[in-house]
Amino acid sequence: IEKRSFTSYNASFSFGNRYKLFHNPLGVIFGISHSRNLISYENGKNQAWDITGSNAQDLFNYYNLKDHKSIENPVISGIAGLSYRIGKHNEISIISIYNHDTQKLSRYQSGSIPGMVSGNDKVFETRTLQFTERGLSSTQLRGKHHLPAWHGAMIEWSTAYSASYQNEPDLRFFANENIGDSLYYISVAEYDLPYHYFRYLNDHVIESKMDISIPFLKASNSSNQIKFGFYNNLKSRNFEEFRFYYNNKNGSNYQGKQEAYFGAQNVGVIGFDSVYNHSIIGNYLVNDTKISNNYSGSENISSLYLMAEFHLSKTIKFIGGFRGESTIMNVESADSLQGAGHIKQFNLFPSANFIYALGENTNLRMSASQTIARPSMRELAPFVSFDFIGGFIFIGNPELKTTVIRNFDLRWEHFMQAGEVIAVSAYYKHFSNPIVKVYNTTSLNPEIVYQNTNDANVYGLEFDFRKNLGFIAPAFKNFKFNANYSYIFSRVALDSSEYKVLAEINPEIDPYRPFQGQSPFLLNGILSYHSDKLGLGADLSYNLYGKRLSAIGLQGLPDVYDQARGLLNLAISKQLGDHLSLRFRMNNILNAEYLTLQTFKSSTYTNESHRLGSTFSFSASYSID
Repeated sequence: IEKRSFTSYNASFSFGNRYKLFHNPLGVIFGISHSRNLISYENGKNQAWDITGSNAQDLFNYYNLKDHKSIENPVISGIAGLSYRIGKHNEISIISIYNHDTQKLSRYQSGSIPGMVSGNDKVFETRTLQFTERGLSSTQLRGKHHLPAWHGAMIEWSTAYSASYQNEPDLRFFANENIGDSLYYISVAEYDLPYHYFRYLNDHVIESKMDISIPFLKASNSSNQIKFGFYNNLKSRNFEEFRFYYNNKNGSNYQGKQEAYFGAQNVGVIGFDSVYNHSIIGNYLVNDTKISNNYSGSENISSLYLMAEFHLSKTIKFIGGFRGESTIMNVESADSLQGAGHIKQFNLFPSANFIYALGENTNLRMSASQTIARPSMRELAPFVSFDFIGGFIFIGNPELKTTVIRNFDLRWEHFMQAGEVIAVSAYYKHFSNPIVKVYNTTSLNPEIVYQNTNDANVYGLEFDFRKNLGFIAPAFKNFKFNANYSYIFSRVALDSSEYKVLAEINPEIDPYRPFQGQSPFLLNGILSYHSDKLGLGADLSYNLYGKRLSAIGLQGLPDVYDQARGLLNLAISKQLGDHLSLRFRMNNILNAEYLTLQTFKSSTYTNESHRLGSTFSFSASYSID
């Protein structure tokens, strides 16, 4: 069923004020917002390719589908908070937030699948209907206490409880072949039968922390201080998945559109065969739920830290210290025969930052630190998920280890005037045991496994520039220009066993990959105009990133890269009087294309493409003093 949707919109209301309670100030804040965003494209392209062997001169088209997709995303959120000051030195506040986010997706693809469906005269069709619901509620209690009698020390503490969930009730896939003359067929041997998926995920988090700051040697410099404290995060998760498919004992031919397949005349006992003296069975549901795909997990992260901020001289400032951190993670499948993911370790992380004042407005910053990246519960769980059409199977790995990251940074910065800066930064990051997605060489199916590899490196250069354009002429005093450019080189070595197998199929395959999702360069530029006298503001921005690894190639195929894409946006605001303000936005003015490609023997092959579309929005807000 096709229908035309209403336009996207956003509405919000907020209130804030300060009152007196027992002669002390009480702050109140309340807000609620609702939005509905729509994204849709037609005539997109979705293709996949295969390689026939080490002597192949080109890639074989596994499937070639025309893609139509629409997403509706309604969101409602709210915030409420109280803040109470007791005397001059104590403040306690409580704040609660709520967010409910849903995504309604419909997708229709049609075309040919030479690599799967036999016969070129058939049109393959697949339909997806998905409803995803996410919810988050969080309440935080926090306090701040000044202790003048204790050398001006300060204690800050907070504790919070959060509950979140993600539900996917009745995710539906339906694929068939259009033979012609209103005759359709479902080939059990070549692709999945119509499926229903039900997935539920619930998280509960309790987070607590305390920071104590004690000034020292204030006569030397007022910012000298020692700071210490603790942090604790307790998280629990439960994930359940249920899966059902439609079977048909007496064949899968049917006439009419897909609605006929689920019609009453085609469900259950649909007739009687007098020759063989038995009932004719139509569609019936089969429970294909795998208990191994249900899992539960817990995470306990605790840390203590000690740091100091100290001026070694008039020109050199030191900020550094140590953090001791304990990690305990457990993930268990509902199937007791599956291995459990378990991490228990303690790490000590040092950090040192030096700021050297080269002049009144120029600094040189140097820093070195060590931190950690943990596998997510999804990556650690023995959980299998997959794409429904010619897709990849993703498998968790209970044997995963944490990744240790060493960071080294150097930055030169010069502040010309207030809000103006020119800066150059260089950095290096070394990853021990990074978690990557690898091709499972021992499986006949196209499986992707999360796995630790030996090491990885990232190098980067960054340039920042912010300048008011009034130096050109007085007429440009309300104009500002901001620019940022980053060059990033990342490299991860393929697993040796994976590379050996893939190189036999494709001798040109590279033994290294960049980090997935990491662009080799990023460019951001903003030209702004703001006039308080006219109550007028305008921002023209351009964002560009270089091509980045989107998905790894399977069975010797080249990797898939998301191609470079630039976005041009314009925002204009106008203040009318003391209360009314108007805002107009244009996003993706150039209607950039989403395009992913594979390159093999100097030839490029399209994997997926569609236009992102331009969006225009107008908003008005009214404030009451």
